[in-house]
Amino acid sequence: SGAFSEPLEATTIHGMSVQIRLLTELLLPFCTRETMKPAADQYNRLTGIAYDDYVDFISFHYRTGRMDTEFWRDYQKPEALTPANQVRVENWRHAFPVREDFAPIYTQKAKHTTGLTVWAPMLSGLGWFQPEYARRIVEMSRQPQMLQENVSRYLQIRNHIQATALTQEEAVRHFLNLP
Repeated sequence: SGAFSEPLEATTIHGMSVQIRLLTELLLPFCTRETMKPAADQYNRLTGIAYDDYVDFISFHYRTGRMDTEFWRDYQKPEALTPANQVRVENWRHAFPVREDFAPIYTQKAKHTTGLTVWAPMLSGLGWFQPEYARRIVEMSRQPQMLQENVSRYLQIRNHIQATALTQEEAVRHFLNLP
């Protein structure tokens, strides 16, 4: 099935493209009479995830700050945001939008979630790319030594945790001996 999601006609084109790829590349090549029901369930689940992602993307378009009519005032209210966008707005008050702010891509082949690449022009136009955060991101990308130091620090912490953590067997024994 397909759908048209207002106000962006491109969601229809993208949605149909995603659904065709899901069917032809991921599901149909391995589909048999026995696998038809699980394949249909998987297809419907993945398509549902894509449409939820479109709803997040489209609903954010209404966050323009306009207050000249009741329609626009209603869309500026926090409760008008989807739950995912409520979390994003809170994060973006203090940080630059990054790809991890978006739904994971469940199927790399079908590329069915929108992601930062699609959101970036809209976010820029709506003023969500705060210059000081953008400068920090660019500065970090120009300082490979700083990035390497961060990775090294992370690896040290991870290695320390691994060296001092209980094994599964030790943890089970510990919890079995609790009163």
